[in-house]
Amino acid sequence: MGTIIAERYHVEELLGAGAMGQVYRAKHVHMQKQVAIKVLHQETHENAEIVSRFEREAIAAGRINHPNVAGATDFGRLPDGAFYLVLEYVQGKSLGALLAETGALPLPRALDIANQIFSALAAAHRADIVHRDLKPDNIMLVAPEEPLTGPGTTASDSGRELVKVLDFGLAKVQKSDTSDTQLTQAGAIYGTPQYMAPEQASGAEVDRRADLYAAGVVLYEMLAGKPPFQADQIMPLLLMHMTEPPPPLPDSIPKPVRKIVSRLLEKQPDARYASADEVLSALAELSLTTSDPWARTTIEFPSLPRSRESFMERGRSSLQSLGAVLARPVEVRGKRVPLGVPIAAGALVLLLGVSLLGGNKEEPGAKPVAAAEEKARPAPPPPSPAPAKRKEIAPELQKVLEAAKQGSDPALYALELRSDDERTDEEWLALTQAYLMRKNVERALFAYGRALDENSRHSSDMTILGPLRYLADDEKYSDAILEFVAGRLRDVAPDFLFDVWSKTSAKTKATERAKELLDTKAVIEHQSEALELALTLRDKPSCEERVELLPRVILRADERSLIRLREMKKDTACAKLAGKTLDEAITQASLRKSPRFPLLKRWRWKTGEGPPPSEKSSSEPKKKEKKFILF
Repeated sequence: MGTIIAERYHVEELLGAGAMGQVYRAKHVHMQKQVAIKVLHQETHENAEIVSRFEREAIAAGRINHPNVAGATDFGRLPDGAFYLVLEYVQGKSLGALLAETGALPLPRALDIANQIFSALAAAHRADIVHRDLKPDNIMLVAPEEPLTGPGTTASDSGRELVKVLDFGLAKVQKSDTSDTQLTQAGAIYGTPQYMAPEQASGAEVDRRADLYAAGVVLYEMLAGKPPFQADQIMPLLLMHMTEPPPPLPDSIPKPVRKIVSRLLEKQPDARYASADEVLSALAELSLTTSDPWARTTIEFPSLPRSRESFMERGRSSLQSLGAVLARPVEVRGKRVPLGVPIAAGALVLLLGVSLLGGNKEEPGAKPVAAAEEKARPAPPPPSPAPAKRKEIAPELQKVLEAAKQGSDPALYALELRSDDERTDEEWLALTQAYLMRKNVERALFAYGRALDENSRHSSDMTILGPLRYLADDEKYSDAILEFVAGRLRDVAPDFLFDVWSKTSAKTKATERAKELLDTKAVIEHQSEALELALTLRDKPSCEERVELLPRVILRADERSLIRLREMKKDTACAKLAGKTLDEAITQASLRKSPRFPLLKRWRWKTGEGPPPSEKSSSEPKKKEKKFILF
């Protein structure tokens, strides 16, 4: 204590410390104004990710000028290399601490706090900033000792506690945050699972609607006394956010309020409110203002009678009212009659019409011969059995499948809990992709086999074939992959095995095994003519034999034949023997591309080892594992 930071901040008290650094209360020596200073640990300033988050917090908090946001006023680096951030000093109690003490809050107080939270989010979103870690512990409640003054406050703010949204350390500056894009590509899931939007839980890209979901969870907790989803482990909790509807709020909460919370907690971002301003408009329409801001306000809504007696009484009252209406006189063809008479006559006419038009019974005078002829007609053939319907995938399950294919750990966890008997081919395929991302080849091949059992069209799915081809060069996986391909992917196997075998002139475990399988009868039977020509050209040692193949090469060969064709061109005697036919064969073969098995651009690995070596380099930078950063 007593240290001067940056020649102008006098440190007075340590407010807290964590894994990343400390927070101090200090005073500006010239302005005599209290501030909070975050200082990163000296050993963390070399961690690019932590520094990047720290810089984002400074940029985010500095760009938002709003009474409900704790703003930043300074940012810099100390002589020892540690970074510091100067923030508005907020003295009060966190909403998390309040909820831990009291449980559910009175309705007006909860809505007043929510209104200020959404006001803060609206200001942040207008500055193109998404908080991404909104939770009760990041929301401070300040009880002013005197009427509030300052930007954005009004006379109605007097006597209200002031809400301050803190900690933009995980904020995303949407238009210019390239560092965040890189972190996202590394596969990190940021935020606190209890308040995390479904798309955030699955590792997908998030926008301001993720903040609205988190604020909806906070509002739910203020009204119910607990969050909508609770679990002892992270994965089940994230899965709940992705797939389960929130438990209904207590009946004591007015229906319009429940409707707002329900919309905030929609699983699909498009189904939520489009903006924080739209939520503020919905809250304003509730009109729950009273003279006492802390009083519990009750709004009366019409409801059905609760007891049998009251229900019967309402029924008798309704019948009496109906009788009075039906007894009212009306004029029909110059005569005044009760209203019930023409209504009853109309009903009778309607019944007669139905009996005349709707009956299919025989007329009394029908000839028996007609009936005999009807009986003599041959019975229609039984309808052919309808084709078996594909199992339909529930919308919630479809969301989990898509998340699993994007690399979501909780989604994979959820799928693994399901019974194999319930799975469709699409689910098996999603499991295949998820396991391949993690290089769990054994499980991936089992799941892929089950997908093929359900639907053989998946044999040409490049989302799966690309990673399999990539991993086939690795001796850890080559045997299992090549044997699976040869045994289960008969139409793909010849081209796949040739690609592995011909990739390099060096003999490896993968190339030797690929050639062995390529020469088996089962694989040869499925070779294309283009591949058969490429292999035959390799096997024919003499120029004369190769020249005899050139007419077929011109018609059917692809670029896989070019190596031998160019060898013939380099041999002067052979080139002279082949003549212009050889030139034509080279031209035509080069125009036909061979089957390839590339990794799709959207593919990403989930292990810490990184992908296997590519053709261009013997090693590639390691990929970071997906991690949960919890606060």
